[in-house]
Order: sequence, then structure tokens, then C-alpha cells
Amino acid sequence: MHDYLLYQFNITSRTALHYNAIIFSTNLLWNYDMRLELYIFINLNNLFYPNYKMEKISLQ
Repeated sequence: MHDYLLYQFNITSRTALHYNAIIFSTNLLWNYDMRLELYIFINLNNLFYPNYKMEKISLQ
């Protein structure tokens, strides 16, 4: 059994437009490259859309 994680990014811009991005990962796929891609994703969205919140949902 793999431990699935659902990362949902609710990004709100100054014009109150909502953007969603969902990333699925397992223990085998969650390597350095995906962490780096997630880091770049968060920083780029933080640059253009400063107001956001990250919710981490654990699925069984």
C-alpha cells in the first residue's frame, strides 16, 4: 500500500481569481526532482499571487 498525498493549492490573486493545482505523489515518485519542481511552483505563484494557502490532505 502506498501513501497518497493530495496537495491542493488555492491561489487567490488581487482580482479575486482562483487557480487550482493538484499534485499526486507516492513514496516511489516523491523524489528530489518533484520536490524541486514543487518548490519552484510555490515560489513562482508566490511571486505573482502573494495571497495563497496550502492544504495537505492525507488519503488512505
